[in-house]
Amino acid sequence: MHYMRRCMFIYSHYDRMQVAEALRQKGNTCFSSGDIDAAAAAYQEAIDLLSPKQKLDGEAEERGTRPLTVDGAEGLLAILYSNLSNVHHIKGKHDASLEAARQATLYDPSFTKAWLRYIQGLRMAGYPFEAFVTLLHRLRPLLRCGASSTALKHGKDDVAVVGAPLYEDLGLSKVLPHIELDEYEGGLGLVARKAVEPNEVILVEKRFEPFFARLDLGAQSNLTTTRIVAYFATKMHPHQRSNTETWVRLNKQFKGCWPRSPEDMLPDVRSELSHALRGELPAMDDDAFESLFALAVMCRYNCFYSGFFRACALANHSCLANAAMKYNPEDETVTLIAVRSISAGEFVNVKYLSDAHFLMGVGKRRECLRSWLFWCKCDRCSTDNESFATQEQIQCGQCHGWTHLPLTTECAVTRDRDPLLPQEKPCIHCGTIVAWSLESRAIVSRLMASFATVSKQTTYDSLMAWLLEGDGKLLSSAYIRITGCIVSSFTFFVSRLHRL
Repeated sequence: MHYMRRCMFIYSHYDRMQVAEALRQKGNTCFSSGDIDAAAAAYQEAIDLLSPKQKLDGEAEERGTRPLTVDGAEGLLAILYSNLSNVHHIKGKHDASLEAARQATLYDPSFTKAWLRYIQGLRMAGYPFEAFVTLLHRLRPLLRCGASSTALKHGKDDVAVVGAPLYEDLGLSKVLPHIELDEYEGGLGLVARKAVEPNEVILVEKRFEPFFARLDLGAQSNLTTTRIVAYFATKMHPHQRSNTETWVRLNKQFKGCWPRSPEDMLPDVRSELSHALRGELPAMDDDAFESLFALAVMCRYNCFYSGFFRACALANHSCLANAAMKYNPEDETVTLIAVRSISAGEFVNVKYLSDAHFLMGVGKRRECLRSWLFWCKCDRCSTDNESFATQEQIQCGQCHGWTHLPLTTECAVTRDRDPLLPQEKPCIHCGTIVAWSLESRAIVSRLMASFATVSKQTTYDSLMAWLLEGDGKLLSSAYIRITGCIVSSFTFFVSRLHRL
């Protein structure tokens, strides 16, 4: 009896495959003749025939599993959904087109035409950046590897049809054809699949939504991640409360930006930020808060130069960067450009901080980078922490010798202490434990804050006046040996301005 039932089961699926194939051909014929409604009906009928809802009487349907079919059913379903997506696109039903294309990619992840239509569907449904991410993360690798379970092959011309209007929507130009997105420490990062030469442009991006990002992140020394997130949340809350077109559009426009989900953030950091933000906003239910919080965090991590540059934000950080972001205030664009040779397979990395930050010492630099929710692991950070490093020397009270010890902020919360840099260490001369005193911390903090302000001035005379008459006089005190990083910074800026 079991054998008879099994034969009936297989025959039933085989029969359905034949009928579904006939319906696909009927749909194609209708489409060619211009009867797109009949084509859509034929494709949908074939899909329904092969969908999980169609099962033999008495057969339990397991949740989350694909239907039992003979070989080739997944490929046929992918084609049917892809064709249906195209019909919906022609009819202007963009959400339906997007969903059908998504189903096609699920049934056959190597089906390039399905990914083309999925990207097209994302763009037409109002998700252009998610479409760009999908292009770099899904479609380009398929085309590069030439992997496809179907006979359909698509070259550069096919991608250009979808990519050109997408780039225009996003304000992108000069996008290298051989950059992709790949997995990187739980997220995604830009990677070069062919060698990139120094000074070669990787992409150019125009500022997005300038009115929403007028916060000058470089002009204020007291900004924190919490304050920046609160700024964006406060700006957007009226739009969320009224569910304005701006609110709906921004949620779509930022889809695909990091963090792509709450799990992308460390639980303790997420908890700290959300708790602080609750106190800055009016009372609201949890769903409304989570929605506002998610978008505000996306804004914070995709904002540079007082504007949003979502594509440039896909490049990860390294203190030994192989690329740089060059801002042009005249046309409000950022050019992502290689500053050294980038090998095939190497990730594209930029410095998230300014040149001045790299002269302020490794401790403060790493604390600034921590605002991006990671502790940097690059070789430069390790080298700057070696005992032979010349900056940030502290004097031993016992033997009066000097030991390298990066200046870090005192942190009572152990979990957030820098995993690389100690807050105290043995003197390299006598072994006595040395640490930064409150007095020396206060001196350096005052100098750093003062220098950060004066370094924004653009004249040689103003910097020299600061050195001779302002807080710069502290550099001539006994603390000069523990503030060598500031001396280096001052020398850098003065020499640069003197050459102008």
